[in-house]
Amino acid sequence: MNVQHRVTATLVGAGVLALMLLLPQAGKRGGAAYAANRPQAGGGAAVATDIYKVSYFDTATAVTPSAAGYEGQGGEGDGIVRIANPTSNPVLCAMIYVYDDAEEEQECCGCPVTTEGLRTLSTKSDLTANPWVSGADLAAGVIKVVVSLPNSGGGSVCDPALTPSLTPTLRAWSSHTESGTNAESETAVSTYVDPFLDAPLDATDEATLVSNCALIVTQGSGRGHCGCGHGDNVPATPHAHKS
Repeated sequence: MNVQHRVTATLVGAGVLALMLLLPQAGKRGGAAYAANRPQAGGGAAVATDIYKVSYFDTATAVTPSAAGYEGQGGEGDGIVRIANPTSNPVLCAMIYVYDDAEEEQECCGCPVTTEGLRTLSTKSDLTANPWVSGADLAAGVIKVVVSLPNSGGGSVCDPALTPSLTPTLRAWSSHTESGTNAESETAVSTYVDPFLDAPLDATDEATLVSNCALIVTQGSGRGHCGCGHGDNVPATPHAHKS
């Protein structure tokens, strides 16, 4: 079944705009160290490829309006996000940033994905259940994943509010369940899986992701932290294959 999606652009209020443009201060997450170490590029030019993965989620717009006001034929039910590490790097970090469809970053987390490992997350339970703004509408939105080496704790921790150590490459997929009504008023529900799409990461977007997450971490009082679902946190001990 072919499904067409309508994208609606909305203006952001002055208060939200100020938040999105807020730059971190020295001495805080995303501060001077971030400014000194981030990939250098001017005017939003792309700084890296195959390290920035983007998908959408829609778990409820078939029955309730989204933050941006969309309601109708759309999502109905949980989605499953799966992230794999096909590289020889023992651990890669999936730095996850979750936005509602009104352009506000609501949750962030850094999730380890071990070599040849698979991390499985629920869109409802792990990625949208704890928005920074209490009661925020996360019926639909965008999931952004930045791929990094561990960037904290002496190279053992994935911190989405600190400068990422960009590296290729994770692979990610998301399932979607959508409900629609045909001309005969018959309801059809379909579930399908899409890969996350690659996008060029530019310095402006990277700074926004990290600084907004730093604000969530430092001022959210526990809100805005997404969960990492299921998967190994450290590489498995090598073992002999059965003959």
